[in-house]
Amino acid sequence: MTKALTEEEKEAKAAAKATETEETKQRGRPRPDEVIARDDAVLNAVTDEPKSTQDLVEATSLARNLVYLSLFRLRRDGRVQRAKDEAGAQTRHWVRA
Repeated sequence: MTKALTEEEKEAKAAAKATETEETKQRGRPRPDEVIARDDAVLNAVTDEPKSTQDLVEATSLARNLVYLSLFRLRRDGRVQRAKDEAGAQTRHWVRA
């Protein structure tokens, strides 16, 4: 014979499931430590003053494509943003969000 759940048991079960869902909410596979360190280095190089991608490459000593990848992730996560370009500027400038 199956036992009917009480209201308290139902609430506890729902709370446990919600907590489990929040903890496992990450998308995709976890980032390697190397990628996390690289993103942190790029974030530390970005300031409130607009900096070009080339400035960030020189400041971090990383390859240009790796800086672009970090900027993509940081922008997606809302940690950096593109600065307002001057009229006719050909380079992208980045600032902290």
